[in-house]
Amino acid sequence: FFFKEYSDTCTLSIKQDPKSTVTAAESAQVFQLKKEHQEQYKLVVKQVDKLKAIKNSISEVNGMLKFLPDSLADSLRKEGNGLNDSVSILLDEFFLPEGFKGYDHVTVTLSGRLNRISGYLNSENTLETGTLEIAILDFEKYYKPVNLRINNLFEKEWVEYQSKIESLQFEYFKAFKELEK
Repeated sequence: FFFKEYSDTCTLSIKQDPKSTVTAAESAQVFQLKKEHQEQYKLVVKQVDKLKAIKNSISEVNGMLKFLPDSLADSLRKEGNGLNDSVSILLDEFFLPEGFKGYDHVTVTLSGRLNRISGYLNSENTLETGTLEIAILDFEKYYKPVNLRINNLFEKEWVEYQSKIESLQFEYFKAFKELEK
């Protein structure tokens, strides 16, 4: 307690719920699984944020293409739209499609699979049933191919597109023909 110049301290001893059947070793194991799950979740959030940033960048670039010759602009717009479609497909793996309305209880997305793991990690006696392990294996099974596609997009397709755009010289002002006197 703090009151002006007086203070007091006390030692607290936190004990496990006496009705719980979870051992200290199981609690430690679940804690470690939660840390690993949190790191996985952070990685997925970063990937999704980066995919969304790519979509925004392509949109901005498409707005600037009007300053380029039509043939070059059309070619870059087509390439950007193809890349944008690839990003949308990857985002659909994590979430229901953009603009979806209603409730879809059939489609299981990667974010749904991650949330399922969170639910199992936060439940009592989660290690006894095996459902947590099944949920983790299920997520990994569907995430690995998506992760490979994301890494390919980041390391190859996006880098190639980005280097093409960065090498361009935009002419913001069109040349006017001299007016007749």
